[in-house]
Amino acid sequence: MGGSHGIARGFFRLHDMIGNTIIPHQYQYDDLKVFSKKYRQNIASFFYTQTSDRLFVKKIILSKEKNLSIAHFDQVVDYWQYLHDEMSLNVVMIGMLPPIKTSPINFDYKQPLQPQLQEYISKNSIKMVEYTDTFFSEKLKETGIKYVSKILGFDLSLPKDLINRGKITYSDNRHLSATGEAFFGKKLNNKVLTFN
Repeated sequence: MGGSHGIARGFFRLHDMIGNTIIPHQYQYDDLKVFSKKYRQNIASFFYTQTSDRLFVKKIILSKEKNLSIAHFDQVVDYWQYLHDEMSLNVVMIGMLPPIKTSPINFDYKQPLQPQLQEYISKNSIKMVEYTDTFFSEKLKETGIKYVSKILGFDLSLPKDLINRGKITYSDNRHLSATGEAFFGKKLNNKVLTFN
């Protein structure tokens, strides 16, 4: 599950939106609590992920560690801790993908891609995702909720991993393409299975 993919109705996170964004499906995660209570005997595990940039009060490319919203971070932790503790459900949070500067639709396809890739990478985005990985990992360890970093789980190396077998692994600047899901999913699956 995730804010805009998986079973979510899209455009929503477990935390309040930062800024003045209007949320069309504000209470869908309340619906999930009701669903979980009713069907918890049939639920083996919940896997959750979301984009990292939605947890920062500034654009992640420009953010520093102090720009991580602790209040929004705590909302994510509190939600899954409730399902884990109150309903005895297994929860695994899968970390975040570092956003790139430019969506692949805007790459210059008239030129060879390989020489362009470095300019699309934000070292600061990677640094901030690594910071949120550490933050979530330490906090969730206290709750018994498992955390898997995407950077480590994917064995992610940017910009090299932006292309796999001639195909682009990102669908936009913050989500994986079908190629990326297949390529990184195999690697991540091995990491997740070590928790079972």
